[in-house]
Amino acid sequence: MLKKPPLFVFGTLMDLDVLNIVLGRKIEEPFLRSATLAGFRCVRISDETYPVLVAQPNAIVEGCVLQDLTKTDWSRIRFFESYEYELEPCRIDVEGEGVIEAVYCSEGITAGTFESWILPWWQKHHKSNFLHLISAYMSLYGQASIDEAEALWAELQQRYDMRRLA
Repeated sequence: MLKKPPLFVFGTLMDLDVLNIVLGRKIEEPFLRSATLAGFRCVRISDETYPVLVAQPNAIVEGCVLQDLTKTDWSRIRFFESYEYELEPCRIDVEGEGVIEAVYCSEGITAGTFESWILPWWQKHHKSNFLHLISAYMSLYGQASIDEAEALWAELQQRYDMRRLA
């Protein structure tokens, strides 16, 4: 059986609290290693708080690489990413290791905004609510389909938006 390549993450999965919920286990900081991806820019998805990569020559996305993911880790990540993302090959520059082959979650349908997505800003303004949403969403892993989980996500997000506007 072929070993899967490392995963380059550039958004909410760089946050250890989110990653722990998604993987369903406690991981430590060294699990995340700094990496960069050239030729892309990380922007916020329209009407969402999480990002997407858009091609942009001479741009560089700072992210992290996840190596040695288990079969269950991959399954949980695919559930988290739902149907929105596909795994695409890429070449990343890993701190202390050089350029390696990897994959990233690519979103080819949803449009990004021109607004850059920055992890510390997201953590300050959106992380708390996102943790509630993703905890409920990931509690359905192995219990419900992605479609059912997506319906719950939409319902919880609508409740949050209504509270925020009240």
